[in-house]
Amino acid sequence: MKSILALLLITMSGLGTYAQIKPDAALPTDPKLRVGKLPNGLTYYIRHNNFPKGLADFQIFHAVGAMQEEDNQNGLAHFLEHQAFKGLAHFPGKSMTNYMEKIGVKFGENLNAATTTDYTRYMINQVPISRQGIIDTCLLVLSDWSGSITANKEAVDSERGVIKEEWRMRGGVDYRINQGLSPYFFKGSKYAIRNVIGDMKIIESFKQQELLDFYHKWYRPDLQAVAIVGDFDVDAMEAAVKKLFSKLPKAVNPTAKTAYPLPDNKELIYGTYSDKEASSSSISLMVKHPQQKWADRQKPSTYTLGYQYAIITSMMNSRWEELSHKKDFAIKGLQYGFGSFVADKDVFSVSADVKPGVANIMPAFDMMLSETERFKRYGFTKGELDLVKANFKRRLERSYLERDKKPNNNFIESYMNNFLENTPMISAEVSYKLFTQVLDNFTLAQANAMLKGLFTAQNVIATVVTSTEDAAGIPSRELVVKKLAGMSALPVEIYKDKALVKLEPKTAPKPGKVISEQKVDFGATLWTLANGAKVYLLPTPHKKDELMMTAYSKGGHSVMNDKDYFSARLLTSAMLTSGVGNLSSTELSNALAGKIVYVTPFLSELSESIDCSTTPSDAETMLKLVYMYFTEPRFDEAAFKMDMKKTKENLVSRKKNPFSALQDSVTYIRSNHHYRSSNLILDANDIDKVDFSKMKDIHKQAFGNPADFVFVFTGAIDLVKVKPMIEEYVGGLSATHRKDEWRDVGKRSPKGPVSIEIKQKMETPKSTTFIEYTREAPYSFRRAITMQLLQGIIDIRFNKLLRDERSGVYSTMSEASIVQDPLSKLQLIVSFETDPKLMDELTKVVHQELKRLSVEGVDAADLAKGREFMNKSRIQRATNNGYWHHILYTYATKNGVNNDKDAEKVLNEIDAKEVKAILTEILEPNNVVTVTMRPE
Repeated sequence: MKSILALLLITMSGLGTYAQIKPDAALPTDPKLRVGKLPNGLTYYIRHNNFPKGLADFQIFHAVGAMQEEDNQNGLAHFLEHQAFKGLAHFPGKSMTNYMEKIGVKFGENLNAATTTDYTRYMINQVPISRQGIIDTCLLVLSDWSGSITANKEAVDSERGVIKEEWRMRGGVDYRINQGLSPYFFKGSKYAIRNVIGDMKIIESFKQQELLDFYHKWYRPDLQAVAIVGDFDVDAMEAAVKKLFSKLPKAVNPTAKTAYPLPDNKELIYGTYSDKEASSSSISLMVKHPQQKWADRQKPSTYTLGYQYAIITSMMNSRWEELSHKKDFAIKGLQYGFGSFVADKDVFSVSADVKPGVANIMPAFDMMLSETERFKRYGFTKGELDLVKANFKRRLERSYLERDKKPNNNFIESYMNNFLENTPMISAEVSYKLFTQVLDNFTLAQANAMLKGLFTAQNVIATVVTSTEDAAGIPSRELVVKKLAGMSALPVEIYKDKALVKLEPKTAPKPGKVISEQKVDFGATLWTLANGAKVYLLPTPHKKDELMMTAYSKGGHSVMNDKDYFSARLLTSAMLTSGVGNLSSTELSNALAGKIVYVTPFLSELSESIDCSTTPSDAETMLKLVYMYFTEPRFDEAAFKMDMKKTKENLVSRKKNPFSALQDSVTYIRSNHHYRSSNLILDANDIDKVDFSKMKDIHKQAFGNPADFVFVFTGAIDLVKVKPMIEEYVGGLSATHRKDEWRDVGKRSPKGPVSIEIKQKMETPKSTTFIEYTREAPYSFRRAITMQLLQGIIDIRFNKLLRDERSGVYSTMSEASIVQDPLSKLQLIVSFETDPKLMDELTKVVHQELKRLSVEGVDAADLAKGREFMNKSRIQRATNNGYWHHILYTYATKNGVNNDKDAEKVLNEIDAKEVKAILTEILEPNNVVTVTMRPE
């Protein structure tokens, strides 16, 4: 099913003057795209893109999904997707997956697939195309996926259990809610009875030939498209595609695809659903609208409608965001959206998340209707439109500046949409011109006219979801009909624009000069300011409109006493909900309109920091806000208390999820039930331990000495331009020159084996196991890389042992790492979900396999796969600012440690003997925690 609230993904470019684009002229295809159709009906899309260099993505789309299934085939489309990795004509068994992992293409991450009601896609992404043989192999795999999936009996039978475990894993409360509401959302359509994952009775019993018949009936070139984007020669790639894919036979007397429209409804469709595990209630209204005609979708006037509706719904959601900070309502959240739904319908939706409690359902419903009627009756204000247009305009400009840094998959998404929905495939230049034209010409009158058109008396669907205990509050259909009919008589007042505010400190900073400058590793510069603050700056070529900054100091809430721990733990929430200076959080958001500025102060266990992301043109605004978080935190007690009330309610609701018990148990056991285990989680009772009157003192202790901070800047930096800003807003911070350190509060992992079993009521029976081995051990960068290699190896091993050989899991979660502070330790985690009948057996397999690897050593082929993936990933990460920001941050905060230097050399030096040794080291003391949750 298409996402109801999916946002329009757009490529933008081309600042400067431009000619007006005619609204009804067909949009031109990107000239850099090579698109064609072979005589057998297969469509291809090929484009060169060198970001990142040396990589390419290969995908094939099938305009086939669960909607093509007959009732006795429910689930076969998705089952077939799994078979695509179990054997192909040219790649028997798991040989294709094995080959891909040898070249650094990891199953489940780079090598994957997805099935929906309407289409299926297969993906080989981030392929290092250093050899022609790799390209040829990827093309051959796409060709086999087109028509040569073998689906032999052994492969089919072994995958039945995997599918059941995927159903078990995904079959939680959200899945049940979707299933419960589907008959209402899709009433009168086949969409109401197709759920992709399928009927487990059919999955257990269908015959192999039935799957093959479905495959050969529907998987054929006229319903397929190949998309290949990456750092290659387009002419050569097109020739290879034509040569190989032209061999696919054209379908003879193919079965025509049947369209399954979603019928209109004159009367209200009303549906309800209750579930024991629903954490809260929700109410939604949806209004179905006909989609634009297929032939018109290439026209600018049609294509830009989605952008205009995105502006409209953004204004609606912004108004609710402002309202939500004013007082406590029965509604926890209100979300407006417009987008494609299914078949021939778009949908306008209004969704309310309701606080738990029978008494909240009708007040929430009434408020949702009142706020929606306010829009319908009075529309928007010019101030609202100007604010949202400024934000959209700034995003357009940023996309222009980053137009050459668009990853391969972004292009492929647009090609898939063209193949399935006939959406345009325009160049970055045309896209920027088109949407700038929309923003320049979109008037308040147009916005309000489009807004009114979203509300119709027909094609309305209303649904209510509650927990079982709140089901008594569900309104009758008659009452809902009456409420909707009475919306026009509701007493609502017109919304009034708020006065524009500016971000300015109450007390202007007194600038402090840079008193020393030196060059450090990897081309970075270190400035020391007169107040003692140290500033590291690393200009990079990776993105032209991205600047990252982190301010860091040791300490954190570890230095706070136990009495003040929870107050310190929630300092971040207090700062973010309160705003800065004279501005509330809502006013601060409005003051940042038209800018890309993200600033988040944070007090963690061992440090205090301010994390930032912005652009060169907005750098001064970012620094100004950082200065104000240091010097002028607002600490609005009323806003904080309202936020904590909501947090408390959410924590109470969280307990309804049966897996919260597992998460809580794991958290507390891992730290030996230490008082400060809630560094990772909070309990509702913890909120009562917060003393708001201590917040200012805690802030002063944590952020009151900027001289103890290092400031790390990475990205598009002009040292000359940024220097006076840093001198003003960082140099202008007063300092005491006191040096802080974090404190080891004594949290330790349990010694020896610890096993805990939890029994929990659950609607979908499944068992979950969490296993962790730990050992206190010295830290080194080499050992950190060794642990990453170990993680890749055990991923491969347990995927083979638990999924492929025993069909007992859909996936496993593995983590192998070394923690440096406050106490250096090795930790190895394996977790999975399965049938309760299989849990003990599979848990035993995990322990036995880890022990075997520590004695016999790891497989050389698995080690090579892990190394290849890590090498490829590192090279890829090194093309983005996030990687270099982390490298510089580590260098600045860890006394000059350079984790980029020799990283590739160290990775390639580590052999199987070294991996075996570190695994033996972890397992030797048998410090293992096993937490298992079973259904009652």
